[in-house]
Amino acid sequence: MLLHSKTGRSCFSIFCALSACILLCNIQGTQIVAADIPSNVRDGLQRNVLDPFSISWTQRRSSKMDINAFINRVSVGRNFLGFFEPREDAFMWQAGCAYLYTLRSRVITGGSIADYSLEEVGLTTAMDGQNYYIGHSKKDSNMSEGLSVFPISMTMEKDQQYPVFSQSYLPFIGLKFPTYGSELNTTPRSYVLFLLDNGKLIRFTEDLLEGEKTLRFDIESDVPFMDILDGTRLFSIWIVPDYNFAVRRIDIKTLSNQLLLSAVNDDFRKVIGKDIFIPHKTSVDFYSFASVLFPVSDGPLYTLTCNVSEVSVKKIDVAQFDLQNKFQQAGAMVSDRTLKDTGEVLTYITPANPADLDRVIEAALTGKDFVPTPIRPSFFALIFRWGLAIFGLCMIIYALVSMSIKHRNRSS
Repeated sequence: MLLHSKTGRSCFSIFCALSACILLCNIQGTQIVAADIPSNVRDGLQRNVLDPFSISWTQRRSSKMDINAFINRVSVGRNFLGFFEPREDAFMWQAGCAYLYTLRSRVITGGSIADYSLEEVGLTTAMDGQNYYIGHSKKDSNMSEGLSVFPISMTMEKDQQYPVFSQSYLPFIGLKFPTYGSELNTTPRSYVLFLLDNGKLIRFTEDLLEGEKTLRFDIESDVPFMDILDGTRLFSIWIVPDYNFAVRRIDIKTLSNQLLLSAVNDDFRKVIGKDIFIPHKTSVDFYSFASVLFPVSDGPLYTLTCNVSEVSVKKIDVAQFDLQNKFQQAGAMVSDRTLKDTGEVLTYITPANPADLDRVIEAALTGKDFVPTPIRPSFFALIFRWGLAIFGLCMIIYALVSMSIKHRNRSS
C-alpha cells in the first residue's frame, strides 16, 4: 500500500515536470538539438557562402563621447587616435586562396593628444595555397614598404588565437572564412553553422523581430570573436527566411546576461545570378572594449558602421593571391621563410633591375656580396638620348652662327 502510494506520487511528480516543460516550450518556442535543425535551414545557411567571392566595404567607428573622454574612459594612449579614422577593406576568396587588403590610418604622434598627424598605409594579407603573405605599402604609391612570406604549414602551426586574416566584419553578416593560422586548410562556412558545430544550442525558435518573421538561434560557445571575447559567451542570432536565411541581427552576451555587442544588418540586396542576399549596411554597438577585463558598459561605448561598396562572384585572377607579384618594386625589403628548408628567415632588398632578383636571392643564401648589373637603356631610350644630344648640338651651332652674323653686321 505504501509502495503504491510512493509510486503514485513519483508518477505524479514526473507528470507535473513534463507538463511544465511542455508549457515552457509552448511559451518560448520548440527547443531542439543542433542535429534536428531542418535541412532546408541548414542548406540555405550554407548556400550563403560563395566561392569565388569578392566584397569591398568601408567602415568607421564613432562614439557619442568626446575623443579625449573616450581615451580616458578606456585607458588607452594617444596612439589610439587612429581608431576613429575611416578604413577601407577588400576581401577575396577562391578555391582555398584568400586576399585581404586594408587601407587604414597610422597615427604619428607629437608631444600631446592634440598634436598628431595621420599617414594612410595599406596592409595586405594573402595566401595562394602554398604561401602566406603579409605586405605593407603606402596609399597611392607603387613603393612597397616590405613583404613577409611564410609557408602555410608554418603559419598553421601558430597559436590558434593569432589571426592571420582579420575579418572583423564578415561574421556579422553570417560568413566564416579562415581567420586563424590553424584554420587555413578549412573551407568557408556559415557562421551560424560554425557556432552550432563548436558550441551548444540552447534554443531554436520562430521569433518576431520588430514585426519581421525570423528564426532565432541561442548558442553557447567559446570560439574567439574579433580577438576581444574570451571564454564562453551566448550568441543570439536572428536569420530571415525570406532572404535565404541571411543574418539580420547578432547579439553576444556574457553568461550573466551582460550585453557585449549588438550587430544589426540592413539594406539586403540580391547577388546577381544567385538566390543569395547580402546586407549592404551593418551597424554594431560595442559595450565592452579590448578585453574581458574591461567592465561592461551600460550603454554603447562606440558604434562600428560598415557599408558595402561592391560584391562580386566572378572568377578571380590567381595572380591576385601571390603578393610577390605585387611587391617587387625596387627598394622593398622582403623577409622570406620559404627559401630555406629550415624555415629560417632570409632577408633581401629588391633590386632596381628586375633581372637581378635571382642573383640577389642567391647572394643572400650564400652570404656573398651582390654586385648589381648596370641597367642598359632600351633602344628607344638610346634614340631619345641621341635625339636630345643632336638637338642640343644644333641649338649650340645655331646660337654660334647667329652671334657670328650679328658680329659681321655690326662690323660692316
